[in-house]
Amino acid sequence: MKNIKQMMKLIIIIGMLIILVISLTGCGNKSQEQIDNEAYKEPIKNMIEGIQNTDVEKYMNAFPEFLNLKIAQKDLDELMNTYIELYGQGIQISYEITNKQEIPNEKLVEMQENIKKYFEHECTIKKGYKLEISQTVKGAKDQNISDKTIDVYEIDGKWYIISF
Repeated sequence: MKNIKQMMKLIIIIGMLIILVISLTGCGNKSQEQIDNEAYKEPIKNMIEGIQNTDVEKYMNAFPEFLNLKIAQKDLDELMNTYIELYGQGIQISYEITNKQEIPNEKLVEMQENIKKYFEHECTIKKGYKLEISQTVKGAKDQNISDKTIDVYEIDGKWYIISF
C-alpha cells in the first residue's frame, strides 16, 4: 500500500513537471525567431487595421514618429466614407504580401542618411524590404483589388513604413 501511494505521488509529480516544461517552452507556439522573422509585416497590418477600424493611433503605429505625420480622425473617416460610396456598406479591407525583396545595405545607409538630412533624426536601420501587396477593399455592392509597393524598414528595432 505504501508503495502504491509513493508511486502515485511520483506519477503526479512527473505529470506536473511535464506540464510545466510544455508551458515554459511554448510547445506549439511560434519561436522568437519566427516572430522576429515576421515582424516586418506589423506596419502593414497596423496601417490596414487602422483604416478598417478608423483608428488613428493604430494607423500611426505604421509610421515612425520622426516623420511627424498629421493624420486626424476626420481623415480616416473621410477615407472610409469614400470607400462606402464606391463599394457599399460593410467595408472589409484585406491584403496579401505577394512578394518580398530585401533592400540592399547601401540603400539602407542611404535611407538612414536621408532621415538624418531631412528629418534631423539619427537612427539605425538594420533591415528593409520592398513589399508587393495586393489589397482588396470589398463592400456590399462592389470591390476593388489594387497592387501596391511599400517599403518597410527596421528602425531602432521596430518596423515602419517609409517611402520617399
